[in-house]
Amino acid sequence: MQSNTGLLAPEFSDCIDALHHYRVSFVLVGGYAVGFHGVVRATGDIDFLYEQTEQNVNALCAALRRFGKSLLVIGLNELRRNKAATGRAKDKQDLQRLQQLSAGNAKVPRIRRKPERG
Repeated sequence: MQSNTGLLAPEFSDCIDALHHYRVSFVLVGGYAVGFHGVVRATGDIDFLYEQTEQNVNALCAALRRFGKSLLVIGLNELRRNKAATGRAKDKQDLQRLQQLSAGNAKVPRIRRKPERG
């Protein structure tokens, strides 16, 4: 694993700093990872793969809240339709895990949601 935030746009460097501050376990993937390894291409976003444990997901949410923004999250029914429509194996697996969670018999970490401040 290699580390070099000098390749990132400044707005993404702030995000990386927040992830490190909250000790989020993650790796950079997608266009920036491709660029890091020598293939430069345009990208307008940044992609992370993060450890999907309850503690790490809560740390990730805390890091994102540092920017003072609320997160907009797709509704559960829409998410299920989206996952079913792609036909990709990883989306089918996500859909199965979502269904297990809804049935109450999944061994999947749940995210603790904090109430919105008024």
